[in-house]
Amino acid sequence: MLGYAGLIPFAGLAVLMWLVNSPVLAVVQFTYAAMIASFLGGVHWAHALQPARNNRMQMMVAMAPTILSFISLGLGLMIGPLFALLAISALIIALYFADQRFLDPALLPEHYMRFRRNLSLAVLFCLILSSASIL
Repeated sequence: MLGYAGLIPFAGLAVLMWLVNSPVLAVVQFTYAAMIASFLGGVHWAHALQPARNNRMQMMVAMAPTILSFISLGLGLMIGPLFALLAISALIIALYFADQRFLDPALLPEHYMRFRRNLSLAVLFCLILSSASIL
């Protein structure tokens, strides 16, 4: 339930961006998306740190979302919010595919990947809707 509740800011901001032409809303939207993307990398920490594993790539996947989100935020503030929204959208997609590739299903709840797919698609839709409002 909490995961789906996390969609409320995405959807609310996307709608508000169409109703109110404010660059501040775009900054809030891509900042929230960057925070969520950073959070998603945390799932990989538990898997990468398993004692029997030596998975450098998964450790990189655990760290990359925070670094890439930070870069996207900075460039978004310098270049413009459209850049940040599109960059974070690409990161959300990449993280979903990284989850499929690197997470061990035996260590996850049965419904996790379906849950991640649904949330990723909803977030992506909201970010694209937000991006379209800027054009």
